[in-house]
Amino acid sequence: MRVLKMILLLALAVIIIMLAVANREPVVVELLPTQFQFITGWSTQVPLFVVMIVMAAGGFTLGWSWEWLREQRTRTIAARRRRQIAELEAEVQTLRKDTGREEDEVLALLK
Repeated sequence: MRVLKMILLLALAVIIIMLAVANREPVVVELLPTQFQFITGWSTQVPLFVVMIVMAAGGFTLGWSWEWLREQRTRTIAARRRRQIAELEAEVQTLRKDTGREEDEVLALLK
């Protein structure tokens, strides 16, 4: 498994390096469209591969965050059920101690 992981990471690194080498030309990145430059005139030149990698990382982060928030309800239900199971197991132990029988009646009949 470790070897497969290293091979996949190496392949990903080669793809990213090829992407960077193929897209080195500078592009102008502006904060707002040209019609709204009077608000802020911020713009800069960066290589195209930087824009591509930043946008991909932002998309992955946004997607991960969205899924994490969407699954919050499921995690809450699972935590509630874990607490209920722990409470019920404690109650079963208490009842077994109160009755003086450590075994289940059905299992005692099978012996």
